[in-house]
Amino acid sequence: MRPEREHWACALAAADADAVAALADRIRRRAAVDPLAPPREGLMLMQMRESVAGSLFHLGEIPMARVHLRLTAPEGAAEGGAALMSDDLALVTRLAILDAALCAELPEAAERRWSRGSPSSTRRFAPNCPRRRKSRR
Repeated sequence: MRPEREHWACALAAADADAVAALADRIRRRAAVDPLAPPREGLMLMQMRESVAGSLFHLGEIPMARVHLRLTAPEGAAEGGAALMSDDLALVTRLAILDAALCAELPEAAERRWSRGSPSSTRRFAPNCPRRRKSRR
């Protein structure tokens, strides 16, 4: 069992960095990786909502990296992407490659263990990933 796609990057970012790098590099050697947008890294202005009046304010700048690519392998092709609060563009590129490999269901994607046990929910895969809030109507 694996988490929903919205939690893949967070779960992979929490995984062993060397294992993620080795797997992504192995996939990159046998598949074509084409950027769909220029990779971006830099600072992003983080906005928060003040709890009493509900007004927005700028908390500060945070590092951000984003990659969007297309992975083409003999088994199939898929788009992948990753965006993290990090200035490590190499890590974010590897996460985007693994995202595309998971979407294309490449054989290497099955090698990545999502957790050390048999989790019962997505929260155990990536406990620090934000939960999707239900909209109030």
